[in-house]
Amino acid sequence: MEEEKEMKPLRPSRENIVAKGRISYRESSQAWSLIQIKKEILQEFPQLKEKRSKFAYKMILYKGFKELGKSIREMEKRGDSVPLLLFFGREK
Repeated sequence: MEEEKEMKPLRPSRENIVAKGRISYRESSQAWSLIQIKKEILQEFPQLKEKRSKFAYKMILYKGFKELGKSIREMEKRGDSVPLLLFFGREK
């Protein structure tokens, strides 16, 4: 198993942000793998525009609110950055 690379989380500095978007199918990789980052998020994290920099992400999907709440309390104790909530939904 490949060892997980350490990453330094970016921290927001403004108010809460709500941004909506779509997931796109990428022909070259034949996968639903393209999530475009909206302008509101890029304004909050201008570092993401640095073309020569490499950025990583970490997704965690919890079974329920109990596990999520426990993890959030642990993150808060450690002083971690606030996680981004991402909701998937079918468009009408």
